[in-house]
Amino acid sequence: MNWIELLSFKAARDPELAPHAYLMYLLFWTLVVGLFVLFLFPLLGKTVGFVIIAVLIFLFVYQVWYFHNNNCLLYTSPSPRDQRGARKAWSG
Repeated sequence: MNWIELLSFKAARDPELAPHAYLMYLLFWTLVVGLFVLFLFPLLGKTVGFVIIAVLIFLFVYQVWYFHNNNCLLYTSPSPRDQRGARKAWSG
């Protein structure tokens, strides 16, 4: 798997790749927004710059929403080790 494929929706649906895809997504958007604020924002002016930042924030929130609504980051069945720990806590 190459690094670019981790930013795809296909990787987001794969239970093994989803945590890695989520991390890659966060790092990628941090880089994009950081570069924009450092280099392009001063050239564009405040109004256009804030509009573009608002669009970037919207895209970021949409992607996070997508990951969480499609259960990309959640494992639905706990491991036996987790169940044993829960039983000890209740019996003790």
